[in-house]
Amino acid sequence: MPHVWIGPPHDFGDVGTYVFRRTFARADLGDQTSIGITADPRYRLYLNGQLISTGPGRGDVMHWPIGRVDLSSALKEGQNILHAVVWNHGNLAGLAQVSHRTGLLVEHPVLGTPSEWEVAMLVGIAPSEDTINWRPTYRVASATITVGSDESAFGDLADPDRLGRELSWFEPVRISIAKRDALGGEQESGWWLIDRPIPEPIRVPGAPCLLVNPDESRREWSVIQLDDSSVLLDAGVYRYGYPILNVTTEAEEAWLQIGYAESLFHDGWDKGNRNETAEKTFVGIEDWFQMTPGHHRFEPLEPRAFRYLRLASQEKVEICGLEVIETHYPHPAASSFSSPNKEIDKIWEVAHRTWTICAGDNFDCPYYEELQYAGDTRLQALIGYFLSRDRAFQRNAIRQFFWSMTPEGITLARTPCREMQIITPFCYWWMAMVFDNLRYDPESPFGPGSREYEAAMRMPTNVMRRQEEGRPGWTFGDWIDEWHWGQPPGGLLATMHQATEVYVRSLNPCLSLDERQGLLAEIRSRFEVGSDGLYRAVSDPAFTPTEHAEALIRLALHELGEIPHDWPAAALETSRAAKTTLYFSYYRLAAQALTQPYPALLDPWREALAQGFTTFPEKMGETRSDCHGWSAHPLVGLFQSLAGISSDGIGWSRVKIRPQSGGLPSYRAEVHHPAGIISVEFGEDEVRVISPVTGVLEYGGSHVLEPGKPLNVPRIDRA
Repeated sequence: MPHVWIGPPHDFGDVGTYVFRRTFARADLGDQTSIGITADPRYRLYLNGQLISTGPGRGDVMHWPIGRVDLSSALKEGQNILHAVVWNHGNLAGLAQVSHRTGLLVEHPVLGTPSEWEVAMLVGIAPSEDTINWRPTYRVASATITVGSDESAFGDLADPDRLGRELSWFEPVRISIAKRDALGGEQESGWWLIDRPIPEPIRVPGAPCLLVNPDESRREWSVIQLDDSSVLLDAGVYRYGYPILNVTTEAEEAWLQIGYAESLFHDGWDKGNRNETAEKTFVGIEDWFQMTPGHHRFEPLEPRAFRYLRLASQEKVEICGLEVIETHYPHPAASSFSSPNKEIDKIWEVAHRTWTICAGDNFDCPYYEELQYAGDTRLQALIGYFLSRDRAFQRNAIRQFFWSMTPEGITLARTPCREMQIITPFCYWWMAMVFDNLRYDPESPFGPGSREYEAAMRMPTNVMRRQEEGRPGWTFGDWIDEWHWGQPPGGLLATMHQATEVYVRSLNPCLSLDERQGLLAEIRSRFEVGSDGLYRAVSDPAFTPTEHAEALIRLALHELGEIPHDWPAAALETSRAAKTTLYFSYYRLAAQALTQPYPALLDPWREALAQGFTTFPEKMGETRSDCHGWSAHPLVGLFQSLAGISSDGIGWSRVKIRPQSGGLPSYRAEVHHPAGIISVEFGEDEVRVISPVTGVLEYGGSHVLEPGKPLNVPRIDRA
C-alpha cells in the first residue's frame, strides 16, 4: 500500500499548529528503525519526548525534500509515542516558506502514514502580525508567534503525556499518495518528493545571556522578577537559535513579551556602537506568551536572530532560567587562518560567525529576510569551498536557482520564495555559481552536457533578449545612494553589468584555449580605456565610472592570463567613481590585491569591529541588517588574495598558490581541500607550502608542487 499524506480535518482550516501522533510497541518495528519524514510547511519530530528531527528544509512543491531519521537513539522497550508538531503560518510565514497545504508524510512499513495516526490542533499557538514595534521596514523572515493561555501548557511541545491528556484527538484526512515525480499512478499529488539534499541544521548550546544594568555593565543572573517592568539581556555576540525560557507566575493571567533585536537605536536609523545601550531604544520583533498560574516553558517554533533580548510583563512574572540553543548548517571540520596580527584574526572570527549564522536551510540573512538571493549566495558559496570539504550546500543552491528558471531561461533573483522577483544581473551570479562549482568540486554534477551548464551558457543571450525587448527588469548592481534602487545608469548596458558578464564567463574552467583567446579579444573590442585611464563599455549609453566595473574587467583579464596594471585609485577619485559597498568589495579587493597588500584593504571591517559589531553588516553607516553573509568575504580573501590559494584545474585537480606577505610578520593558512589539506606557512624567513594535489607555487619564481611533499622557499616580500 502506498504511503499517503495526511492532514487536519477539513473544518480545522489550513493555517494553524497541529500535533500528529502515533503510538506503537518497540517489538512492532523489529530492526526497521529508520523512517522517511516530511511535512508541509514545517515540523518538529519527537520520540518519547525527545526532539529527534526538524524539517523538512526549504523547497518548492515540485522539489519537496523528504529526509531519513533513525529512531533507535530514543526508542524504549514497550510502548513508544512518536509525535510531530506541524505548523502553517499562511501568509504571515516568511517569504521563503513555500506551501501547498498543511500535511504530514511518514514512510515506514509499520509507522507510515496514514496507519493509526491521530491529529490534534493547538488552537492558541498562532503567528503574530509581522511588525518591528513602530518602525516600518522590509522584513519577510519567519513570523513571530503568540501563545494564548489555553495553550500555555504547551510552550513545552515535547511532553507527549501532557499532549495526550489535554488535547482532543481526531482521525486525520487523507490528502494524496506520496509521489517522487509526475510519472504514472492513479492519483496525482501536490508535492513531488526529492531526497533531502542537505543535512538538518545542528543544535548547539550557547553561552549565557547577561543582564544589562543601567550603567551599561553586564552581570550574570539566576532569577529575574518582572512586575510592570522590563529587562534587557545581552547575548554578548549576535546569535541565531532558540531561546528557551522557564517562567513562573501566580497571576490569573499574565503576558510575557520576548523581544529580539540585532542592536539598539538612537533616533532614526542610527544604531551607533553596538555595545552601547544607554539612551537608546529597543526596536525588534516580539513573541508573546500568555500564562495562567504555574510554571511554564516557552520556546519559539522557529529560530530567532538577536544580540539583545528584552523581557517585559505588566504582571508579576519570575524568569527562572534562559537557555539559548544555537542552530546552523553542520559544516564539517573547518579551514583555519591565524597570524600574530590580532586585528586580522578578529576579522576572521567575526566573518566566520557571520557566514555560519547565514547558513541554515539556505544561504540567507537571518533577521530580515531568510531569503537566498543569487548575488549574496555566490559569495557565500565561494567562501564555503575554502572553509570545508562539504559541497552539498552549494549544489543545493545551484539546483534551486535552476529550478526557479522562467520559460525564457532567466533565474529568479531569490529562491525558494512564494513571490517571484527578477533581478536580471543576478542571472550572471548564478552562472558564476555553476562555474565555481566546476572549479572547486571534484564531483561536480554541473559539467558540459548537464542541464545547468547548458542553461548557464545560454544565460547572457537570454538576459540581453530582455534588454532588446524593452523589459530589462530590476537591474540592481549595488546599494549606491545615487543609484535608484541600486541600478547603475545605462541599465543592462551599463559598463558595470557588461563587465559582470565577461568576468563571469572568464571563470568557466571548461573553456578551451581558443575560447579563452576569443573572450579576451571580445573584451578588448567591447571595452575601451578612456582618457581618464578607466575602462568603459563602448555600448554603454550613460557611462558612469565605478569601482565595480574597474575591478571586474581587471579580474576577467587576470583570469585570462593578462598581467594586471596598478589599481587606478587617483583616476577613480578624480572621476568621483561610485564606490563599492561591503557586498561588492569582494571583487574590488580581489582586483586591488593583485598589486597591493590585502590586509591594508580591510579598513571597513576594522571600523565595524571598532563599532562593536559581532557579525558584519549589510553595509557600513546607517545599515538595516547587522548580519549579512555577503560581508563575510574576507574569509575567502585571506585564502585567495593573501595566501594566494586558488584552483588551477577542473574540480580543483590542480592548485595555484601565489602568496603575498600582506605586510604581516607571518601567518598560517590551512584549507580543507577535498583531497587533503593545503597549507601555506608564511614565516619570517621562508614560505612553506604543502598541497594534496599537483600544482604550482608562484613566489620568487615558479615552483612545481608535488602531492604531499613540502616545498620551502626563502621569503621575499612582494611589493
